[in-house]
Amino acid sequence: MPLGILLLLSTALGALIHPPLAGYLPQSASSLIMAMDAEHGKHLKHVSEIIAIVAGLLGLAIGFVLYVVNGGKWLTQIKSSRFGAKAYAFLYSGLGFDALFDRIFVRPFMWVGRLLQKDPIDRSYGLVSGLAFGAGQLMRQGQHGRLRGNVSFMVIGLIAMLILAILSL
Repeated sequence: MPLGILLLLSTALGALIHPPLAGYLPQSASSLIMAMDAEHGKHLKHVSEIIAIVAGLLGLAIGFVLYVVNGGKWLTQIKSSRFGAKAYAFLYSGLGFDALFDRIFVRPFMWVGRLLQKDPIDRSYGLVSGLAFGAGQLMRQGQHGRLRGNVSFMVIGLIAMLILAILSL
């Protein structure tokens, strides 16, 4: 039912709609033919519309016969033959477009993804976090709670500040 509605709307309304950019875009082949011979081009346009309608109706009729009238028996017989099995596999795979898409787009994308899996920029984030963790571990060793260690660190800090003050004079 949805395909029938689409067929009617696209054919009936498509013939009535005038393209809004017809004067601005380059002319198509059919409009060039119509400009050369208006009557001949008009017939050519109608013939292409009729061919499109007949092809759609023919597809619906074949599907109706194969699935509704015969219950799929002919289709099962065709698929069980050697040629039918290969034809079915080719048609079911989308006329090979899925394999072509896989080879042209998916496999190169996956290859680049594997190549950039050990990206140096991503590793630098790990380096920064590793350095911060290591510095935290070092600082934790100084937090042992012994008075002698705390006083030693205070004296070292005081000596460092005095040296900096003397050097800045």
